Amino acid sequence: MGEQWQTQVQGTKMFKFSQKLKSTKQQIKVWATTFLENNQQKLLLNSQKVQLIEEKLINQPNSPRLNDWLHRMLRQREKLLLFNQKYWGNFKRKEWLVNEDRNSRFFQQQANTKRKKKLVCKIKDECGIWIDNPQIIAETFVHAYTIRFRTTGHSSNVRIDPLLCARLSDEDNLALIKNPDMIEVKAALFSIDSSKTPGPDGFGAGFFKKYWEILKHDFFQCIVEFFQNGHMLRQINHTFIALIPKRDNPAET
Repeated sequence: MGEQWQTQVQGTKMFKFSQKLKSTKQQIKVWATTFLENNQQKLLLNSQKVQLIEEKLINQPNSPRLNDWLHRMLRQREKLLLFNQKYWGNFKRKEWLVNEDRNSRFFQQQANTKRKKKLVCKIKDECGIWIDNPQIIAETFVHAYTIRFRTTGHSSNVRIDPLLCARLSDEDNLALIKNPDMIEVKAALFSIDSSKTPGPDGFGAGFFKKYWEILKHDFFQCIVEFFQNGHMLRQINHTFIALIPKRDNPAET
């Protein structure tokens, strides 16, 4: 991680940060694929050796060599299984990965049940007409939420200043709009639950906490840059939007 983060990138602070995250992600993918695959191969080989030893112990139950070998293989399997449990156990929302086979009937039933609950078969448009075409349903959601979250561009002429009493001093106002320092940024980051679902880039709060000492300066410079120019890079501002129904069988966006 330390070596990967030293990559030189040209551009704004946010652009550099996003590109370093992208590069790091690619390296993590390569490492995870190799490491996890090797771990599964070790488990398979261990099981084969244990089976072989148990077959030999049928004819030589008192053999010190075979018993010692079996003991060592069982300890090795415990370590491999413990790693799997710790690794998958980090995903609190996926407890079934710890206790169940990841490709079992249990997994398939859970996945199908969740998929059916989230499936939108039909919905009404603005005119009250039912739509059952998946592509048009998706476009209807995008259009509805684009309009909903877009500003109208009109400002109100009503002034509420006379109705409010001054409660903050000039010093307090300056303190509210000043750039944050490293202590404030760290406190805000570390207040986030490490197991929170990561964004589209795949990095959750736990990653930034774990490698804080390596990336804290780049992270802090991104925050300061935003406070100075008010611009958020699109690559960083991307997020997931989950549509959660407020009632059963919703018919409108």
